[in-house]
Amino acid sequence: MRTVFSRCIEDFERLLPPSHGPGRAALPRSRSSVDAAARHHRPTSDGFMGGAHGLRAVEASHEPDSTTDYTDHTDKIASRSAKSAKSVVKKSVQGFNVRSLSGNSLPKAAKGEGRREGEGGLQKRKNLATGNGGQPLILRLALITWVFCGLSARGVIFYSTADPLYNSTAPTGDLADSGWDLQGSWSAFLGTPISPQHFITAKHLGGSPGLKFAIEGVEYTTTAVFDDPGSDLRIWKVRGRFASFAQLYPRTDEVGKDMVVFGRGTQRGAEVTVTGLPGSTLGGWLWGAADGRKRWGQNRVAGVVTRSGGPATGAGTAIGESGELLRISFDADGGPNEAHLSAGDSGGGLFIQDGGIWKLAGINFLVDGLYNTSDTGPGFQAAIFDEGGLYKGQDGNWTRIPDSTVNLPGAFYATRISIRLNWIDTILSQTASDDGPILESAPAVMGPFEDEINADVDTATGVVTLPAPASVRFYRLNSATELRIIGLSLRNGNLVFQYQ
Repeated sequence: MRTVFSRCIEDFERLLPPSHGPGRAALPRSRSSVDAAARHHRPTSDGFMGGAHGLRAVEASHEPDSTTDYTDHTDKIASRSAKSAKSVVKKSVQGFNVRSLSGNSLPKAAKGEGRREGEGGLQKRKNLATGNGGQPLILRLALITWVFCGLSARGVIFYSTADPLYNSTAPTGDLADSGWDLQGSWSAFLGTPISPQHFITAKHLGGSPGLKFAIEGVEYTTTAVFDDPGSDLRIWKVRGRFASFAQLYPRTDEVGKDMVVFGRGTQRGAEVTVTGLPGSTLGGWLWGAADGRKRWGQNRVAGVVTRSGGPATGAGTAIGESGELLRISFDADGGPNEAHLSAGDSGGGLFIQDGGIWKLAGINFLVDGLYNTSDTGPGFQAAIFDEGGLYKGQDGNWTRIPDSTVNLPGAFYATRISIRLNWIDTILSQTASDDGPILESAPAVMGPFEDEINADVDTATGVVTLPAPASVRFYRLNSATELRIIGLSLRNGNLVFQYQ
């Protein structure tokens, strides 16, 4: 019997509003002490710079200079301690037939240029969401005629209830801090911060630098993207810094572990009944309507599978290059929070507790499907807890799953983080000394300071540009190396800092 997958993605036309959630304590920053600060009251010829030796006046001109362009910027990679991934025993599963739902990838950015890392290293690129001829990328199912589209994909599906409000707020008790606050909005999907300036999500979602990632009510502009050549993982770099980020699950002992998963898939739809033993019985539910809610669910890692081979998508991503996946089955006896995924859950995080801390162990990728109740017709997508008696495959090529007296659950699959730690650490630890400084500001000289996420940093010329504030602000640079602010001016309504 062939195992058939469908991507957890779907057509969408608009960006969702930022997610809002309860606060989370900021993690310590691994940067050197600040060397300089600058105060801006009104655009005048006076500026100030502070450092270890106190405040010093800085000569600064406020004459407009329309001939100078300070908007170009270069982004490098923030530093992070390297880890080593343990070797694992791989289980190979034959006959994986992967399908992607018909739908658009993330929209391309209106402006901006970023960098992308592939097998050929870093290279300039302007748009990751286009295929041949610059046409918008369409991720589509090549082998099926029934297309699941028209639903904005959000939320997870539960065995216990069809209530759309179920688990739509942050979990509490033993599940507190299990990842809810670390799930940011990546258009209609989710992503998880994994460093002060990086978040991770599913590669097959597409997108291009310049798009916004929103978390805890703050939007961050993406500046660079890095693709894992051996999996469906994609890391994005942002301008500014996250207040907190997820730790990564370090070991390869995920099987049998309880987990919490987050997504924006559909609600639970109509019942799927199966004629078999001992008659017509409930086998699961169709994918239902969308309501724009983020939800969480629980489950247990049932196993690890390895995918290889397969066609290429318009994104230039070999669908078969998805490496090792965590398999999570949808069981009838899994408890009140037992969850399955559906279209749009891709990119969401899967967390496992380790030493009292919930750590990111997987990124949502695939689900079992298509299904049918006969050997003809296009079939349907569904969250199935008992596949016995159903048909699985595609139009014109259906295989009946023999019925059984015990349930044969369907499953969803998440890209396994633990075996990709070396690649992740390589991206996060690249040349920390080359990382540009972060401009911070505060309403008072003693703070509190926060990142100026709209500031453009040109590391080649040592220039930082941002819109002039409407009120008193104090500025400082946060950098991995010692820097000084040596100039401050107003140009075309922007503050322009010079540093060295």
